[in-house]
Amino acid sequence: MSARAGVVVIDGYCGVCARSADLLVRLDRRAHLTIVPSQELGALDRYGLTPGQVAASVWFLPRPADGGRGGGRTARPVGGARAVGAALDTALGIRLFEPIAGAPLLGRVIERGYRWVAANRRRLPGATPWCHRVDTCAEPA
Repeated sequence: MSARAGVVVIDGYCGVCARSADLLVRLDRRAHLTIVPSQELGALDRYGLTPGQVAASVWFLPRPADGGRGGGRTARPVGGARAVGAALDTALGIRLFEPIAGAPLLGRVIERGYRWVAANRRRLPGATPWCHRVDTCAEPA
């Protein structure tokens, strides 16, 4: 069985999102994550996400670590706090944070905290936004 891997779709013009993505990259010693700004040209079509989905939250799209060549099924994409948990689990090679974020009671509390951060993300301190580091993003609206 191959290890889990995935794509993390972030708001490329968000500093706190960039800081979080930088942390994921540092934790991901096996290079199982790919970070993609939602504003990257063609990203929404490529990953089957809508503008409303990516405006509301981060997304994690699981894929087999072998890129799908092994015939493994891909799980459903997850957004919000569960996406953060899935990305952390994938980066660290464990299964801990996503189940906690998906738990009935605790998961609701975590999701509520995530929603507050997401709603205020452009006001929170962070790193240089991802789209200011690459030239593949569309200009913000």
